[in-house]
Amino acid sequence: MNFNIESSNEVTNVLMVFVAALVFILSMGAAYAMAQSVTLHYIKNYVENNGVINFDQIKSEVYSTFWKFIGLAFLVGICVGLGLMLCLIPGIYLYVPLTLSFSILIFNKKPVGDAFSYSFSLIKDYWWITFATMLVVGIVVAVAGYAFSVPSAIYMYAKMGVFSAEIDPSNMGDTLIDPIGIAINTITALFQYLLSIITVVAGAFIYFDLNERKNLTGTMERIQNLGNSTNL
Repeated sequence: MNFNIESSNEVTNVLMVFVAALVFILSMGAAYAMAQSVTLHYIKNYVENNGVINFDQIKSEVYSTFWKFIGLAFLVGICVGLGLMLCLIPGIYLYVPLTLSFSILIFNKKPVGDAFSYSFSLIKDYWWITFATMLVVGIVVAVAGYAFSVPSAIYMYAKMGVFSAEIDPSNMGDTLIDPIGIAINTITALFQYLLSIITVVAGAFIYFDLNERKNLTGTMERIQNLGNSTNL
């Protein structure tokens, strides 16, 4: 009887951990999708209104496209994830055009399926230069993110006694409940989260550049002239 109760408790604990992890992952994904959507709508609003920001319009458009954005993120995540699992190269190949599908969804106001498929047409003949640009931006963001994580690592090593040659691995868990450790980790996570927005902005400018090359929209020229027009 006790064995069954203990087994039941273990199963319950495992399920609770699984559910908590799933909720955490979904929450992080939704938060990142929201941040990405807000960033792209901000850029769109800035360009369309010649440098004048209408926050009510941004909020309305973010809410109206939220589920489309989530759906596209889910679709892109599955495709890139499967590509990486099957073989690394297909995943990398898919990542480059599909990253631009979010900009297509917002700036071209296309449905999810059309944004997904059009990204491959947009990237045609420009895959390598786009990949190189994304790689450079990714390296810069990764290095900056690593730099922001250094204080957290130093504090953790100090708590473990690494610098005093009195290593106590049991102290590593204390940083999870230590107020100073929590504050440092929170600030580090916030800065790394904000850094990820750089890749969204870079993706938007890559989209504008490719769209200009393909369709001669004049958008890049308008963006370059916005700073001059607002200073007059």
